[in-house]
Amino acid sequence: MSNARQNGSPSRVLTRLTGWLGALPSRRRELPVEESTEDGRFLVRAEVPGVAPDAVEVDVRDGALLIKATRGEPAGHRIRTDLRYGTFARTVALPADAKEDDIRARCARGILTISVGTAAGDRPKRRIPVEAEGMAP
Repeated sequence: MSNARQNGSPSRVLTRLTGWLGALPSRRRELPVEESTEDGRFLVRAEVPGVAPDAVEVDVRDGALLIKATRGEPAGHRIRTDLRYGTFARTVALPADAKEDDIRARCARGILTISVGTAAGDRPKRRIPVEAEGMAP
């Protein structure tokens, strides 16, 4: 008799295996981030739902932001969870013109926003005229 028949149908075995693997701690511990620029500042947004602001650390070193957030496990017995607990981290390289002494961070509604001043933000904007070639006035 095959193993599948002894332990149930193949789909039942697969369902059990998938449930067991889902219960293992996740290896993925990177914070999801989004990088952008706005008004001459470099912005990094990181998802930190359920993490208290005092459980978030932002450091700058060697031209990079080091972001770390810790979400503790709640007390009580859980029957099933898809939530991840523990420490999550991400390193984000800063642009070459970043001002490491002009960095601000705030957390609102589960999103950590880090704003970094850049030298580009100090330069005035100048419009460049576009000339038409070969066209009569």
